[in-house]
Amino acid sequence: MKNFIIKSILFFIIPIIIYTGIFYFLRLNFKNELSQYPIILLGDSQTEFISDERILNKSIGGSPFFVHSQFSEDFIEQLRGKKVFIACNYHNLSKLYQNRLENDQLYPGWKSSMYSHLDDYQILNRKHINIIPKNLDRSLFNIKNLPNFIYERHLKFKSKNSLKSINNDTLSISKAIQRHWNHPDYILNDSIQITYLKKLITELNKNNCEVVLLKMPLTNYYINNVPNDIKSKLNELSNNQNVRILDLNKELSISKEYKYFKDYGHLNKLGDSLVMEYLKKYE
Repeated sequence: MKNFIIKSILFFIIPIIIYTGIFYFLRLNFKNELSQYPIILLGDSQTEFISDERILNKSIGGSPFFVHSQFSEDFIEQLRGKKVFIACNYHNLSKLYQNRLENDQLYPGWKSSMYSHLDDYQILNRKHINIIPKNLDRSLFNIKNLPNFIYERHLKFKSKNSLKSINNDTLSISKAIQRHWNHPDYILNDSIQITYLKKLITELNKNNCEVVLLKMPLTNYYINNVPNDIKSKLNELSNNQNVRILDLNKELSISKEYKYFKDYGHLNKLGDSLVMEYLKKYE
């Protein structure tokens, strides 16, 4: 009976030890990798195809600023003294994120996906009481964290951008404008985006990082339909937080040249090549 109990305990403990050991070994390797890059990019789908040997690109499609704020907090020592680009465009300051968090029907699955990214580099899921509702059923241990970690860092095939062009398709741009600014179900004003963007900037500044808000190019038709108060808010944020905006829309002057865009504000392969050339030359 005693031997049976010992074997049973070992049956459960050994896999846990192996799992934990592999996870922390990979996490240590990632910390070392992170330390080697002089530039870190905290972005979203607009920046996911940017590739430069100096830049570690941490772009997550659709990601709110609280995801990047948590990443910065988890790896604050490895980020010390680096240049950190934070992708920040007009849509990042819209009501979209606040309302998606409150109403999962607006974009089913998005909220749970963003919550899961908060613990990408942790074995145990944390509570995140300022972000995740207390009544949300969320397990303490997520066995998928390790395979997800391995896949993201070592197995994931890096997708390549396409040459698709929007070709003056203002109808599809109008749909993006509706989704970002005129959606009838966006009943809440934003608070979470601006709160965590400021928190992220403040923590990075305290860590002697050179923080740059990276504003990617947008089509002219979209820009003309962005509310004026949002345009002012981005500039006010830059001034109040004493952080530079790298406005690639202004620097590249391509907003009227739709051959560089695949939709309202995502560059195709031609557009991305211009961005990468600019960054290599001036940043």
